[in-house]
Amino acid sequence: MQQTRYAYIKNGDVITQLERLEKTTDSKTTSGPDAFLNDLLSTIGSSPILLLGHGTRNAKYHHRNIIAKVFSERFQVVGKAPARALALLRVLLNLLIFRPNRIVCGRTGGILWICTIISWLYQAPLVHSRHNQVIFEKLPWYRRFALSIDRWCIRHALGVVCHGPYLKKQLLDINVSPSKVYEFDLDFSDMLENVEPRSQNVTELFNPSTVLFLGRVQENKGIYDLLNAMTKPLHRSNNLKLVYAGDGPDLENLRRDIKLRNLTEKVTCLGAVAHKDIARLMARSKVVVTPTRPEFPEGRCMVVMEAQIAGVPVIAPDFGPFPFLIEHQVNGLLFKPGSLDDLSDQLHRMLDDERLYKTLKSGAEARGIKLRRPEYTFSEAVLRTFSLLPEQR
Repeated sequence: MQQTRYAYIKNGDVITQLERLEKTTDSKTTSGPDAFLNDLLSTIGSSPILLLGHGTRNAKYHHRNIIAKVFSERFQVVGKAPARALALLRVLLNLLIFRPNRIVCGRTGGILWICTIISWLYQAPLVHSRHNQVIFEKLPWYRRFALSIDRWCIRHALGVVCHGPYLKKQLLDINVSPSKVYEFDLDFSDMLENVEPRSQNVTELFNPSTVLFLGRVQENKGIYDLLNAMTKPLHRSNNLKLVYAGDGPDLENLRRDIKLRNLTEKVTCLGAVAHKDIARLMARSKVVVTPTRPEFPEGRCMVVMEAQIAGVPVIAPDFGPFPFLIEHQVNGLLFKPGSLDDLSDQLHRMLDDERLYKTLKSGAEARGIKLRRPEYTFSEAVLRTFSLLPEQR
């Protein structure tokens, strides 16, 4: 019997992700984009799979059943447009040569359109994987036109797997059939197994008054908003600390800003943190803050879920997926998106009102128990859509 041939087209440098998965000592990778790739690869076993992604280089990888290719979407001399056009052509040619009979596409725009054409040409069922916002406002006409084609492709795919209830609602709002939508989440059942300290730089930094940011260190994730909101409290308090955990394009600029504010003794940037350290890192924090700015198209904030599983309340903006995870004054606090004043007010309440804090911590613990095992993981949702699990569509 011929093996099923999968094609998975996704955001990011898939070869770098594969290399990280090869190096990890974790039995399961349940954090970030690597988790979804690891989940799918573990589930399909030895079936042939073509992985296509984009990055700052052109690269190839071939090991056992996996063929992976990364296409650069920017040339140094002539810029983005020619590079993106060539990347589209390469995606098309590789799919034509590979002849998949199952396609999973996590991209939009031209890549999604090509996957739809290949799906029609080879009669290969297409599943769209949705991790980010679906509905956008105030777009220029050409973006609205492209978005209308995206939505047509999504509605005509075999099905859509989406990360959490917020994205499911948005898909239903653009008239995707409810029978085609499967909501997934990560399996966090292993997260709290990592209770012993794994790295000294993580465990020595924390005290009962630590505010933690965990995620990609970039401006639209609200890193400077948090620093601005915390500057006065940090100068006033001897015990209060702020820790940034994560890597990103603005890490060095953030470190310079911290130094200019004379906060190097109070604010620490850890850089990238191993997944096995996340549970302990959060458990040693009083509060996790995800100050994402409204222009960032958040789909499902993993950090909020991880914090609640660790029993730590979260402060987050009141937009997008956050109200689907945080009930204001029950398991966390919500602030007006983009408002530095409201972020500062909610931080003050969280840090200074012990009675409120105990309520929020109890609520976070209760919500965390419900999040540990979802109805479907990513691969289960994909295979359910392909009708490959025992339970049929």
